Amino acid sequence: PLVVQKQELDPSKKALAEKTIAEIESSLYLVKNSLAEKYLREQRGLNIDYPVENLYFSTIHHYDTTYKSESQKPALLARLTSYKGELEAYQRIYLKQSGEKLERKQTPKLTTNTMLDSAASVKLFPSAKVMGIAEGVETALAAHELSGLPIDAAINAKRLENWFPPKVCTVVYIFSDLDQPDPKTGKRPGYESAVKLYHKLIKVGIQCYLLTPGVDIPESKHSWDFNDFYNSVRGLTFNESQLKSLAIDVPANKNERSSDETYSNWKEYAPIDIYPEKQIIESKGGS
Repeated sequence: PLVVQKQELDPSKKALAEKTIAEIESSLYLVKNSLAEKYLREQRGLNIDYPVENLYFSTIHHYDTTYKSESQKPALLARLTSYKGELEAYQRIYLKQSGEKLERKQTPKLTTNTMLDSAASVKLFPSAKVMGIAEGVETALAAHELSGLPIDAAINAKRLENWFPPKVCTVVYIFSDLDQPDPKTGKRPGYESAVKLYHKLIKVGIQCYLLTPGVDIPESKHSWDFNDFYNSVRGLTFNESQLKSLAIDVPANKNERSSDETYSNWKEYAPIDIYPEKQIIESKGGS
């Protein structure tokens, strides 16, 4: 019932992608005790003290599209597999020797695909009856640390729309990114994709809950995700009952937009300084 039409790459591009993937797979190392672990711990604030699957570290070829230069750079590598477990892609997150991600202008992220717009995802944990899905790898790990659920990473909004759970899974929590509205359309790209996935899963009988990181996006940021939220509520975790109560009300018609009021249900869990208006209200209440 859930079918994704894969788009084949041009044969020459597919051959190049397969060659690149073979080179990547020839020298993979575990994330533990690597520069990739340093990045996840120090730059993304994650504990990463649990076993993960399909996530690796290596030093691999990097092409800087700004300066048109080639070199070998360390990278966090995420392995994307299909519903049947077939390898389809690798996402490369390039790092500095300090453990920081490369600057945006240096092409810090690249994905080598053998298929376009497929449902392949990074399966970080074993499949289960109750699972979650998020966009980025770092966001998926943060969602896992918040909820204890096994979370897949789709790596981008389009793959999130196409994703579907393994057969054993009957309940899905979608941990949506919250982007600034597009100035032309007024829509939030990551959230719109999450809503599309929600309607697709509900249609085929999968119990589904859509969660947003529940915060007004700081003006200095383009988007806010569950990795950001996780770092704002250090030490808090949420059980399934709490997650269900925090899920937003998704419009019955996927073309309708939810009110921004649906993003306010997490506010009671966040530090006061994230919400200046809450601080004002509490100050008045205490006077």
